[in-house]
Amino acid sequence: LSAWFMYITFTTIGYGDFFPGTTLGRIVTVVGGIMGLVVANLFAAVLANKLNPTPAQSVVCHYLDHLEATVQYKLALVKLVQRWFRWSKSQYSTSFVRTKKYQTA
Repeated sequence: LSAWFMYITFTTIGYGDFFPGTTLGRIVTVVGGIMGLVVANLFAAVLANKLNPTPAQSVVCHYLDHLEATVQYKLALVKLVQRWFRWSKSQYSTSFVRTKKYQTA
C-alpha cells in the first residue's frame, strides 16, 4: 500500500485515494512529490536537449533553406522571362499583321 502511494505521489498523478495521517508521513510525501517533480523536469530537459539540432545540423538546415530559396527565386525569374517573351512575341506578331494588312490594302 505504501509503495503504491509513493509511486502515485512520485509520478505526480495523485489520485487522492490514499493520504498520510501522521506528520512524518506527510513530510515523506512532500519530499517524494518534490523528488517526482525534479525527476520529471530533468527527464523533460534531457529529452528537449536531445531533440535540439547540433550546431553543424543547424548550419546544414540554414544552407538547405537558402538553397531552396535560391531555386525558387530562379524559377520565378524564368517564369517572368517566359511571360515577357510571350507577351513581346504576341505584340510583335499583332503589330506585324496589322502593318502587313495596311500594306496590302
